[in-house]
Amino acid sequence: QRGYVDLAAGKTTLKAMTVSFDEPGVYHGVIRLVPDERDGFTIDDQRFFVVEVARGVRVLAVNGDPRMTPYEDELFFVERALEVVPEGESLIELDIISQEEMQSEEVLERLGKSVDVVLLANIREFPPRVAEELVDFVKGGGGVLVALGDRILFERTNEQLVDILPHPIRDFHQAYDPVSESPPLGIGEFDWDHPVLRGLGLSFEESLRLSRTKGYFNLATGAQGKTRALLRFDNGAPALVERVGEGGRVMLMTSSVDLDHSDLVLRT
Repeated sequence: QRGYVDLAAGKTTLKAMTVSFDEPGVYHGVIRLVPDERDGFTIDDQRFFVVEVARGVRVLAVNGDPRMTPYEDELFFVERALEVVPEGESLIELDIISQEEMQSEEVLERLGKSVDVVLLANIREFPPRVAEELVDFVKGGGGVLVALGDRILFERTNEQLVDILPHPIRDFHQAYDPVSESPPLGIGEFDWDHPVLRGLGLSFEESLRLSRTKGYFNLATGAQGKTRALLRFDNGAPALVERVGEGGRVMLMTSSVDLDHSDLVLRT
């Protein structure tokens, strides 16, 4: 590229030049001033630089409750949310598959190779081979987000994912009861020191405090490894829990990512 600037003596200016890269990687570049015979100071007429272009985060989302009506689908709002990426940030490469498709050899081979994060949304249960591959994926450095829902067989899930879940999952708790006038829950506690929440600001906090969760799954006491609650409901129950293991990490959302039990997905 070639650009022009007007620069008076003793002044500074800013010149922006834009480059698009086809592939991620580390690129070396140089910016030069066009030589001027009247300028005797050519040694500072060029500057070298290095640009590291990061690839997007590759997310494999497994839909445990697909629906024909779009906004009723388990991952409808998640898909829209992951399309909102701040300018200059790497894109999130999202691939959505069904629970049945996850059993295919092709998908299982992608874990750890072309997938960084697996989102398990309202998965009823896992075949033994899939559960084993997920455990190996986490131990190899991968990330897993487990979102619960009305289809999950929590006792079976506890057995299959015992090596990676932050806590065993217990019974479903119906927080909202119109008969007894028990209100839905908002988010009451935030772990602001965690990188996921750090710097999100007041509008984020207020939005989640005003969220309405009608039901969630209780978690059993006794942490499995190093765990941390990032979000808690008004009553102190965990809403989002993290477990950091030998290689990767697992996050467990105790409610759903659709609108069946909570409106968290509609919040800021």
